[in-house]
Amino acid sequence: MGEAECIRLTKAYENYLRKLREKIGADFSAPYGVTGTVASAFGSDGGADQWTMPLSAALMEKLGILY
Repeated sequence: MGEAECIRLTKAYENYLRKLREKIGADFSAPYGVTGTVASAFGSDGGADQWTMPLSAALMEKLGILY
């Protein structure tokens, strides 16, 4: 991965954090993603852990985080 791609990723990540702070509040911090509990729906009880990551799965594969 080159320098230009790293700069693009850094800007995208900063944009992700900025959007979260705008929606949730300035004191909110989610540098590694947002977690929560799945709500019940469509006949399912819910209750599972749910993660929203700041990077896509394809990008995490490219970075070597996922295989």
